[in-house]
Amino acid sequence: MELYDEIWDNKKMKINDAEIYFPPVEDIIAMKILAGRPKDLKDIKHTFRTSWASLDKERMFQKAVKVGAEKKLAKIARSSGYKV
Repeated sequence: MELYDEIWDNKKMKINDAEIYFPPVEDIIAMKILAGRPKDLKDIKHTFRTSWASLDKERMFQKAVKVGAEKKLAKIARSSGYKV
């Protein structure tokens, strides 16, 4: 299962001679839902509280669907007081 897409190419940084790519936060949320550790769920809820207005909800939902985690995403959002 691959979450990578061309948007990752837009956020990169060169450190020494290596190019480091940074996935969008919406992709990281999907990865954290898959991991499912308590810390990951805490991180997701914190991100919702601090960044909900700026999140690309459509992308976040599409990525959750891609990894089969749309129900978990909706549950986490609801428990945080938001709707996806």
